[in-house]
Formats: sequence, structure tokens, C-alpha cells
Amino acid sequence: MLPNAELARRSAVLFEDEHLLALDKPSGIHTAPVRPHDVDTLLAAAIAHDPRIAAAGPPLEGGLVHRLDRGTSGVVLFAKDAMTRARLREAFSAHSIEKRYQALVLDVSGLPAGLVIDAPLSSSGPRVRFDPTGLSAVTIVRSIEPFSMDRFRVEVSATTGRRHQIRVHLALRGAPILGDELYGLGPGRLALHACWIQVPRWPAIASPWPSDLATER
Repeated sequence: MLPNAELARRSAVLFEDEHLLALDKPSGIHTAPVRPHDVDTLLAAAIAHDPRIAAAGPPLEGGLVHRLDRGTSGVVLFAKDAMTRARLREAFSAHSIEKRYQALVLDVSGLPAGLVIDAPLSSSGPRVRFDPTGLSAVTIVRSIEPFSMDRFRVEVSATTGRRHQIRVHLALRGAPILGDELYGLGPGRLALHACWIQVPRWPAIASPWPSDLATER
């Protein structure tokens, strides 16, 4: 399971110790294989970097701890052993891991800084929707800054990690993310970046704003 050289080059190491590897996922690739023979995935890049990751979990997951959508870039964690993977997945399930994301939007009138978006979610085919009886999902708007003449960069944090959570929550507030074909403003590069993560017992890990979004100005 070896990735192509370009993918390996683009997947920068953000943090590494004897138990954990954090890679900077580029937009446009899957975190893990969709089919058994997929090789251009972030998991393949992680295993090429440290083969122990392959044995840390099931065959198509290895030491993968969590996922990002294909279009989302940023921090992804891989455990190098089964015990670390179990500990980290338990921390995710207990919502004791904080994640921060940055996104580009056009309208922030419904997104005051400090806003808590508490909107349960459920899946319906490829889409996720607000559902009062769905799974708990909470997103906090941390900051808003002008990015260009007509665009704003919004930073949000989340302790829950529901599928498409940030994308759906921002769209519910009238601020769909640029490049989001499912929930509002596509096509193009999904302007969503997982910029920071804090895991208990490890230092915070940050990913810089990606160069392929710097040109969005």
C-alpha cells in the first residue's frame, strides 16, 4: 500500500513521537481506502512513513484515529500501536478532544463570534441534515476575520465529530462554505481546513493555512 511520490511529498509530518503521527492532509484525497486496492490515500502515506501503523488496527484502517472529508485539508492523527489507537478513539468518543477548523464564507451576518451552534444531525444518503432527534453536534464560532473584498475566514471549534458537521452547521446559519457542492457554494476546492487539534497527554498540533486556499483571495 504505497502512495505515489507526489502524495507522500504533500502529506507533511506535523508531529511525531513513538506512539503518534500527525499528517497534514491535502484536499482532494481520501483519508482511508474506499476500495481495498486504493493506494492514493493519506493512510497509505502514513504507512509508507512508518509501517507499524498498518498493524495498529483493521486492514483498511490501520492506526487511523479519525477522518476528514475528501475535500477537507488539515491535521489527521495515526496511532503506531493498537493500545494508542484504542485510547485515542475512546477520547474521541468521550468528546475530550478539541478540534478547530477554518473556513471561507461569503456571509457572516448569522455568525457572531462566540455563537454556539447546537444542532443535532442525522444522515440521509450522501447528505447530512438537521434532525432534533439525531446525534448531538455542537460547533462554536471562535473568530471571524476579513479574508478578501467579499470573503471572510471563520474559525470554529468542535468537540463532537459528526460527519459533515461544520459544513452543515455553517450552512444552517446562512454561511455555506465556499466550494461546498452538497450544502451551498460549489464547485471548486472545498474551503475547509482542520487547523488545530488538542489531544489529552499530547501537545496541541497545528496545520498552517494551505497554499491552495491562499489564492482564493
